[in-house]
Amino acid sequence: MAAARNPRTGDRREDTNMNNVMFAQASAPVGLAAWLACAAFVLMLANQAFRLKERLLGEKNPQQIFPQPLDVRPVRDPVSREYCDSNYHASTRRIKAIEQELSELRSERRESAAKLEEKIETVSREIPETERRLNAANEARVEKVHNRINEVLGEVRELRGEVNNL
Repeated sequence: MAAARNPRTGDRREDTNMNNVMFAQASAPVGLAAWLACAAFVLMLANQAFRLKERLLGEKNPQQIFPQPLDVRPVRDPVSREYCDSNYHASTRRIKAIEQELSELRSERRESAAKLEEKIETVSREIPETERRLNAANEARVEKVHNRINEVLGEVRELRGEVNNL
């Protein structure tokens, strides 16, 4: 089946219909974008016109703080120089008292450390002497035990000799 030719262009009708469909599809987004751009331009122009009117007529909308309106409260009176000086002197007195207590505690600690050191030195001097005395006492006791054992052994020998003679 042969397609009929377009009398103006000499093209076939199927090709023309196809071209019209393609042009309609391509022009739809372009046309929509053009309308949106025009609408945005009109809105911006209207906004600028309203701003110009407000500026020329001196109308200004007051700016508000949301959600609560601004709350203004009175403040306390500023502190006087005398008050600051009295606080400074009171703090200085407290610091000096604390430093005095600290120095007393340090001196007490030094004294107790010195006493403890003295006791340690005394004990360290007494330990060798005590050890020497204990060793001497042990030697004497061991010697007594040995002497007693020797006496007992002598007596046992005598008894053994008499038992052998019998």
